[in-house]
Amino acid sequence: MLNINPKFGIYEPQLSLGMIKDWTRIPTPVGTISPKRPVFLIQFNNNIKILPTLTANASLDITTRGDMENVSLTRAVFNLYLSLTKTFLNDRLSVKIAGRNLLDAQEKVLLRYGLRNMCQAQHRDLRELQVTVRYKFNATQSKYKGTGAGQEERSRLGN
Repeated sequence: MLNINPKFGIYEPQLSLGMIKDWTRIPTPVGTISPKRPVFLIQFNNNIKILPTLTANASLDITTRGDMENVSLTRAVFNLYLSLTKTFLNDRLSVKIAGRNLLDAQEKVLLRYGLRNMCQAQHRDLRELQVTVRYKFNATQSKYKGTGAGQEERSRLGN
């Protein structure tokens, strides 16, 4: 996996690239199955802080065609996620509206069993609209830094 996460003012893009290459050799009654094509994973995540209390996010995940174990992914799969988060009351209250799996990608796989292949098309309608409301009851702006407990022990150890 390779991960790039720069920051440009209010815009924070994040790009993750990865590859799955399987060198497995699976014995079957007619010989061995060995995956040939790698599967590539791409995730492009974008955060934009529009206002101090308003953040937008857009994320695209892609899994390419390829082979893993005895499965061939015969079509790339895409997943799009969008969200908008607004905070209130000094960040104690937040409201988030999000849409997940907006492209409604269909997945096709080819399962190999020696001389036999089975094609499986999965259409899972997993599109979602989410509304999340959060309230922080004991939110504090500063972190506890301690009162010097353990100072005697640090002195004893020479630090």
